[in-house]
Amino acid sequence: MNSDSGTGKADAATIYEPRAVAFLDILGFSDMIMSGGAEREIAELFEVLRKRATEVDRGISRSGRMQFTAFSDSIVVSEDVLDGFGTYRIGGYAAYLALELLARGFLVRGGASVGSLYHRDGTVFGPALIEAHQLESKVAQFPRLAVSAAFRESAVNGAASGRFGVASPLGFLAAQELFRTDFDGVVHIDIFSRFVPAPQRYHEASGIYQPPLPGGSGVPITPEVMARAARNSVRRTRQLRYKEGAKQKYDWMDRYLADAAARNQWPECI
Repeated sequence: MNSDSGTGKADAATIYEPRAVAFLDILGFSDMIMSGGAEREIAELFEVLRKRATEVDRGISRSGRMQFTAFSDSIVVSEDVLDGFGTYRIGGYAAYLALELLARGFLVRGGASVGSLYHRDGTVFGPALIEAHQLESKVAQFPRLAVSAAFRESAVNGAASGRFGVASPLGFLAAQELFRTDFDGVVHIDIFSRFVPAPQRYHEASGIYQPPLPGGSGVPITPEVMARAARNSVRRTRQLRYKEGAKQKYDWMDRYLADAAARNQWPECI
């Protein structure tokens, strides 16, 4: 018995790695599948998720080994902690995915943690994933990406570590602003932070954004573009998916948008 236990611990130490992980649940997606009639939209969404996985395979993480797994209505993305730099990147990438889905009419609830994890070739398990899932299912409650205290600390420290060169004050500020403490004390990723990267579809939701042409012309990503993208995406999602049983989630999203508008000085959202 003692021998088997010792072997198990050795195997776990060999299999697991210290990783930052985010677990995302696409709200209302299962209902869409069960009710039918939206097969084309569902297929398009899964194609987008496939492309995101391909981006990761091509080395979007630049360093470390980012992994991406999508199944049913859930997404798991993780990366080596890398002194916290990987944690910071996972936070930003989780926000990116949440904005991609918001632009397509879906709210996202999730959790993010750091710890022991196995995540390779679509297979993912470990204590860090369990914690991230528990944050999503038991803590987040609303369409927000709740994070553990360790995840936040790791991300902020990573931005200041200088692992990939001299740490800039702007990077440290971006890491600080990646997180927001909500009315009930829950810390979550601020997807409306001015430093969060956003997909082109989300910017296009503004109605005024135009990607730069080879000659350099186009409408750049200005605060007005960000404001209108947030406002239009939130409004459209409510129009497309609202159900009386989910009223609290949509009302919370409206309050969150209003708070972001005040913090970012977005009069277009008020």
